[in-house]
Amino acid sequence: MTAGHSPAPSSSDNESSQASSGHTALVSKLVAYLKESGRQTWEDVKFKVFAAAEMINWSTSTDIEPVHADVFSLRQTQDKAQANPCVYQVVVTRSDFLAAMAQRQQRAACELISEGFYFVAPVGVVSPQELPAPYGLVTSDQTGFTVVKAPVFTKHLLQPLQPFVAAS
Repeated sequence: MTAGHSPAPSSSDNESSQASSGHTALVSKLVAYLKESGRQTWEDVKFKVFAAAEMINWSTSTDIEPVHADVFSLRQTQDKAQANPCVYQVVVTRSDFLAAMAQRQQRAACELISEGFYFVAPVGVVSPQELPAPYGLVTSDQTGFTVVKAPVFTKHLLQPLQPFVAAS
């Protein structure tokens, strides 16, 4: 390598870069679609889910890792009972999907903050038969998005976190 020159990128670097740019593009496209559908959106959100440890198989309730959501959305409404919080996990390659499926605790935590959990992928990356029962699938192609499989919705009423008061 000579001064001022970087090594040529490897094919895996190129694939990773292409997947990353594809992921960013699909997230942006999804956000626009959800906003057109009357939903408020947040991208690349990290949550801390405070729940009983046994619900998500963590050793203690203090082992709270941040939960990542590619897109979190709420229906635009004044009635918090109708907010319909949903989490969208965007995957652009088969390996993205398999990695996301391996993160069971991440998905379980997302279920605790949402009424519906969707995988979003280009057509052909994920088959609806591969998804566990509660998860939905939205596919994307040049014409837009299609809900291929609706999630099993679980009603949640989101509440603000109450301040902790130590016992005296």
